[in-house]
Amino acid sequence: MATLSALTAIQKRLLKEYDPVLKEAGVSDLIDALIASNNQFQTALALAGGDEILHVVGLAPGTTNTDIAHNLVHYLINGVGYRLAANAAGVAPDALAATVSGKYNGWRFEVGINGTVDLIEVTNAAAGYDTAADALAAIQAVAPNADHAILGWAVVGKAATVVSPGTTSLVADDNIVFYEADTLFEKQAAAIA
Repeated sequence: MATLSALTAIQKRLLKEYDPVLKEAGVSDLIDALIASNNQFQTALALAGGDEILHVVGLAPGTTNTDIAHNLVHYLINGVGYRLAANAAGVAPDALAATVSGKYNGWRFEVGINGTVDLIEVTNAAAGYDTAADALAAIQAVAPNADHAILGWAVVGKAATVVSPGTTSLVADDNIVFYEADTLFEKQAAAIA
């Protein structure tokens, strides 16, 4: 089976040397631009570290209002592409700690090679955080698991509410606020700007 680089060399040779009509019409320039774009994309994937999401995940309360839903997700682990089916009902956060009344907690959602969405909480979950900003900063500071792509984060809790994962509705009283992880393409755009 021919590799992309071998096909690229063959395509260029055929377009430039054997078909002057195509070359004159500018098709070879188009093919060159497409090949260059593809090569840049492959280089960007290799430089990205390999564990990335490729588009917006759509974290939200699920149709089961105690769970967290997500859209279809395409992601990379070590540069290899994977697909996670959409889950409208949601992923149950049952194993996470309840928030303390008057405090906030932070959660992270990540997916691995096995296609399982893992929910991670802040290390200080039992005590909680005084502000939503502190809870978000704390969960974003927790290192991701190896070979996992981060889908996003959430801040749970409200000043007068205790949120018990898997029991408390995430829809009621603004009990949860989601923050999407930047996609590979958003990171690349920011690096270029």
